[in-house]
Amino acid sequence: MIRRNTQQNQGRANLAVTIAELQAALDEGWTIDPPVERLRIPDQGGGNWYCHIILWRQDRVRVLTVPDDPSLRQLLTAHGIESVEKTRL
Repeated sequence: MIRRNTQQNQGRANLAVTIAELQAALDEGWTIDPPVERLRIPDQGGGNWYCHIILWRQDRVRVLTVPDDPSLRQLLTAHGIESVEKTRL
């Protein structure tokens, strides 16, 4: 099971998982369901980019939020996801 890291972000809880936790879910048999949405979450420094990733396994679905970086893009490419859609908040 994936453990979520909770941090306070301007009074809101920001739930995000690491790339290693995403990889663990994939190793457990979850598959990525495109598209992956990329969004900027506002913070004091202007905002950080995250990706919302929908995972499926059997008849279950879950959504993970992962910080966007080159390692994540490599992992997505390895799973056949070539592009990420930008979303505005």
